[in-house]
Amino acid sequence: MTLCSSDRLTVRRMKLSDLDELYTVISDPEVMRYIEPPYSYADTEKFLREAGLSEPPLIYAVDKKELSRFIGYVIYHSYNQDGVEIGWLLKPEEWHKGFAGELTEMLLGVAARSARYAVIECAPEQEVTKRIALKHGFVHSGMADGCEVFVRRFDGT
Repeated sequence: MTLCSSDRLTVRRMKLSDLDELYTVISDPEVMRYIEPPYSYADTEKFLREAGLSEPPLIYAVDKKELSRFIGYVIYHSYNQDGVEIGWLLKPEEWHKGFAGELTEMLLGVAARSARYAVIECAPEQEVTKRIALKHGFVHSGMADGCEVFVRRFDGT
């Protein structure tokens, strides 16, 4: 099942066969620098089963369309009552290509159909994530559990 797609990217349900590629992302210390310690293979498998293969999923795979190749994943799940949390983690070789901004737009399109707002949470040191959030109409709304919280409302409030 596809959550959304663009000319360059497809966001789809995770599959067990994504395990090795997912491991290359979340075991990378550079990718995980502001998030949490890098995952072991066993922890990656557990994460895939609990977050990617769950019902409903908390994360979705991102494929680069030109090669149908896994390049990372997005976070997309309920947040409090009327919102959704969005985010992304990509392989370092896919950074600086505009994919994070493109994924943000794609996920906002999905969220606007069913939620009153979207949230991006990030570590205070994640300057790139904060810039992307602000560029896409999110407003800084404070801190939660050591993360900065950015909110984009769809209902005009």
